[in-house]
Amino acid sequence: MALRDQLDALDYPCEYPFKVVFQARSSLAQEVETALRGVLGEARDYTLSLQPSRTGKYVSLTVRLQVRSADEVERLHHTLAAVPGVMVCL
Repeated sequence: MALRDQLDALDYPCEYPFKVVFQARSSLAQEVETALRGVLGEARDYTLSLQPSRTGKYVSLTVRLQVRSADEVERLHHTLAAVPGVMVCL
């Protein structure tokens, strides 16, 4: 089954996690929050969890939020993938 078909099959709104792996840097959380606010606006809530790698070279970031549609999931995925330093966006 294609990803879009799986997204269309979800009952919206629903909680959806995004997992992103970045090269570590101090401005990472602020860059991600700016990107999220560009899509979500100021009124939407989300949680960010950061987990540094064992060596500290990389950071795994999890964003959890209530998404409203499959289109919104795709917009958020593309926005997060475009943040500089992204290695993987799931």
